[in-house]
Amino acid sequence: EILQIFQKIIRNLIESTKCCIRWMNGTCVEISKVEVKTNETKEDQQAIIENHFSFYTEIMNMSNHLISKEKRKVMEGIKRTLEKLQYLLEYFDDFSPYWKLPREAAIQRFGEKKPSWEEYDNRLENCQKLVQDISIRSKAIKDIHFIRVDSSALLHAIQDEANKWIAGFGKLLNSKIKPKLDSLSKEIEEFEEKLNEEIVSINDLRAILGTIDQIKNRSVSMERDYLEVESCYNTLHIYDIKSVPQEEIEQCASLASRWAALLVMARSKDDELIPSKAKFAKETEKNVDEFKLEIEALKKKFEEGPAD
Repeated sequence: EILQIFQKIIRNLIESTKCCIRWMNGTCVEISKVEVKTNETKEDQQAIIENHFSFYTEIMNMSNHLISKEKRKVMEGIKRTLEKLQYLLEYFDDFSPYWKLPREAAIQRFGEKKPSWEEYDNRLENCQKLVQDISIRSKAIKDIHFIRVDSSALLHAIQDEANKWIAGFGKLLNSKIKPKLDSLSKEIEEFEEKLNEEIVSINDLRAILGTIDQIKNRSVSMERDYLEVESCYNTLHIYDIKSVPQEEIEQCASLASRWAALLVMARSKDDELIPSKAKFAKETEKNVDEFKLEIEALKKKFEEGPAD
């Protein structure tokens, strides 16, 4: 269609010379009237003058191959320009998935696949890279031969759409990792409460010793879990996800120090319980001895049989 428009423009340029009327012989007066000797012609006076007494006839009487050659050069140049323009349009068309896909539905389907933290990071990185590449490499105004392309509004729209995808993926990642953050925080808090319980009976001692063993056994898996949470929140920070509350960021930042403090507390508590262990060990031995005496008495009574 564009080529046809240019062809029409070139044709109009040539035909516009019909407006350049020749002068009458020996004067500076344009021809304004001609005598028509036959009534068969259907052209009016002005049309006859434009077609036969203007510079249009001069141009058309020139060597036809010269005009054709120049027209061909012009059209070939226009075609090359349009081809380069098409390459530019294809470059922008590569970004079409960002605005053609229904963003919220696509992000929801992605979340339903239960992606890993690395998969979230890859999606966010791709969107962020697009925003940065447009800022660094893409020129808003580009001259392609005789055409100036101003794509500033389009580039801004692409960046804006990519940022919306980043915000969507970030919000989804935040919603997926928040329950794990709360769970780890609650678990550490419960361990702290159990270690601080008062020891009154041997059952209390056993409970605390059991808690200490749980903390020691949980150490490796807990470190893996809180590192995963930290990685997710670090990703949210890198991509500047505004929807993350500050209290969550602070809660995540404290996990490692809280767990380290709990390990120290557990070891310290274990050392503090050494006297209590010895005390309850003696009581246990005493109870065992008393239990033995009761068993022996019961055995003796059983061997004597029923009374006469």
